[in-house]
Amino acid sequence: MSNFKPRKLLVVRLSSLGDILLTTPFIRALKRRFPHSRLDYLTGSRYHELLQNNPHIDHLIIMDESGGKKEIRSIAERIKSENYDAFIGKWRWRYRLPQ
Repeated sequence: MSNFKPRKLLVVRLSSLGDILLTTPFIRALKRRFPHSRLDYLTGSRYHELLQNNPHIDHLIIMDESGGKKEIRSIAERIKSENYDAFIGKWRWRYRLPQ
């Protein structure tokens, strides 16, 4: 992954206060490793205030947990339209292979 130079990264952590707080050093390290990449973070509406002033997050995507299937579809369409090069959720990397 040393040649991996993503334009857009997405970190997904929708819940669990402690887990979200523990992502902050990871976010900082990720932004240092890829300083020119846009780093977005998807979280639940109950936790967005924990992340809204994080200087390493370029864009915070907030999912309304009470929005049901309509909200999930909306978020999924939004994520798909962004064409992220990689996303990190449950602490695993997922990325598109170069075409």
